[in-house]
Amino acid sequence: MSPAIVLTALLSLMPAPSPKWNETQEQYLARAEVIAQAVADASDGKRQRAMAILTVFWGESRFSPLIHAGTHRGDGGHAICLGQHQQLTRTKEDWEALAGTDLEATTRCARATGDALVRSWHYCHGLNPKFDYPEAFVLYGTGRTCRANESQWKNLFIDRADKWKVLVANGRLQ
Repeated sequence: MSPAIVLTALLSLMPAPSPKWNETQEQYLARAEVIAQAVADASDGKRQRAMAILTVFWGESRFSPLIHAGTHRGDGGHAICLGQHQQLTRTKEDWEALAGTDLEATTRCARATGDALVRSWHYCHGLNPKFDYPEAFVLYGTGRTCRANESQWKNLFIDRADKWKVLVANGRLQ
């Protein structure tokens, strides 16, 4: 998977930094290039996986530099990096290493996100062979179900599925 394709997809989701971030367009583009390279590296050449990682990053963090750096954590301080990972079975050191705006940390976060998505995909696909990444997004986000309609965040997961489908379709055109 080409980092250029991932960058194009990232910029289609968020072409400019949020005014709240105090980040210039140039700073944002430089950070977006790091994110794109990390996602490309972590996707093992698989377009659907790359777009799934990017969709989760967008959905969980909107590519915020504060979340990216690890200075702001979600879920009451229990979730870190663009993929908003909880510590779970990781050591505190390994968990904290997921945050950071450099390529190495961003790649660790992207790989952890991709690995979790693949596990979610396999679990959901095992329940129903028609299940794909849209259902994996639900399990990734809830930790308990593959069905968006069983979640209080149904519309959020439907939006992620729709965004992923567009990104995958657009990537085929390039």
